[in-house]
Amino acid sequence: MNNLNTTYCQPANLIPHFWYYKIVDKDGRPDLPCMILLSEIFGWFRNLSGSNTYYSTGASLPELVDGKLAISYDFLSEKLNLQKERIRRKLVKLEGIKVLSREVKNIPLKDGSRITQLYLTINQKFFQSCFRDPKLDIRVREDEATTTDLPAFENVPQLSGEHISKKSKIRSMKPNFIAKDLKDQERHDDDEDNKGGNNQSHNNNSSNSSNPLQQGKTKQKLEDFYPLAQEDCTALQIISGREFTLTAMNEILLDMSKRLTDRSFSSKKGFMNYMAKCFRYEMRDAVKISSEHFKIRSNQNQEEQIIYIQEQYLTKIENSRHVSPEWHLKKKLACVLERSKAYKFLSSYKSIKITEEGNCRILLSKHVELSEHDKAIILRQVQATHETIGQGAKTIQLITNLDIVFLPSKQAQERQTGNIPNRSQSPVPDQNLLTGIWGKIRSMLVSYYGEDGKAIDQNWFSKLEPEINDENRSITLHAPSDFIKDWVQSKYSTLIEKLCQGQNYNLIGVSC
Repeated sequence: MNNLNTTYCQPANLIPHFWYYKIVDKDGRPDLPCMILLSEIFGWFRNLSGSNTYYSTGASLPELVDGKLAISYDFLSEKLNLQKERIRRKLVKLEGIKVLSREVKNIPLKDGSRITQLYLTINQKFFQSCFRDPKLDIRVREDEATTTDLPAFENVPQLSGEHISKKSKIRSMKPNFIAKDLKDQERHDDDEDNKGGNNQSHNNNSSNSSNPLQQGKTKQKLEDFYPLAQEDCTALQIISGREFTLTAMNEILLDMSKRLTDRSFSSKKGFMNYMAKCFRYEMRDAVKISSEHFKIRSNQNQEEQIIYIQEQYLTKIENSRHVSPEWHLKKKLACVLERSKAYKFLSSYKSIKITEEGNCRILLSKHVELSEHDKAIILRQVQATHETIGQGAKTIQLITNLDIVFLPSKQAQERQTGNIPNRSQSPVPDQNLLTGIWGKIRSMLVSYYGEDGKAIDQNWFSKLEPEINDENRSITLHAPSDFIKDWVQSKYSTLIEKLCQGQNYNLIGVSC
């Protein structure tokens, strides 16, 4: 029974310790079938000799061809006693975390037929990090099976885990992903062992080093971990089981860092566990926010918020279901004019009138800067939507001229009529005259913004109509337009909500 009739034994499949943290299932537990499969693949990569061509009937698998492992699902299923579909899912998972890549080719056989063959390629950076000597031949040959003289393994320290000082009572479970980290850790441990002093003082130092707070290390907040790297994103996707993109994760983290300022972490491991739970129960749809241009409203600066409001307004016009010529004109102008000009023009649009002489008169509520080129674009769109040409002279209406009229401002009307009010009187009512819970909150808002408080109250807060429910202790604010609603929500809703809570009221929201 001790007679060895094979050239060499099967490769020794080793599992590095950090795989238990990197290759995990959706609950964060080690994915053992996946690790066994990867270990088997690594064993073939380390022990097979390469070839330049591949002609096989399937019996000689596996084989290295140009640095790729030619293998089959049938071979792996029979070797590992796993179903082929399960092996396929595990390979897809390993490909998702960028450990290996798959390729399927249709290759010829010696008998002239063709078969579909699976090829696997290993990520060399990850492969190098798993072994101290990746080129070491770990096969046990026939002449070496009965001897213990293995010079290739002499003077090689154990790599089964980190070096642990016997005097330390706390075992570090942090994995080493890169060989450089392992060397730094060993050098740090050697320095700790070589420190002078008696055993009692050394024990005290060991106990103090286990507590980062006693070492004077400050805890890190959420903002200190922003932005996340692609490796962090991949790890959080695996642990949380949610497929958020790197852009979406960073946007969510940035929003949380502004709201949750009381969160602090002693290590990155604690931060990763916390964020994994946050992403696992995140209410946003990972697919809908997968765009590279995804932005959370609270993370936008003032210019970006203005652009967002303008884009929302123009999108609303483009998606309108109205079918009149006037609405067709609005939709066309929302597409052809520059964004800011289209927003200013359409938001101040009042009416359009076509005369029998072919003149078009568009009335705007306020002045909008338009170049001659802009006016030519508007005229072409008016001709496309309002000109009619048919049989008979009465059905022909050509438009040749465009006239844009701006309504005079309130100050200009006052100068024309001579009814100029007394400017010494403040246009904002005395804050002491504001009554009720909303009046009290408005007074607090004015005080909060200081010198600009009255102007802000006049432009925004005074135009909001409150709906107060004293029984439920709730306040709902109604805005006269979508623009005012969006602006108040983006700029002031957080502050208003805090002031309402200070008065034991809840802000339901701002509606139009």
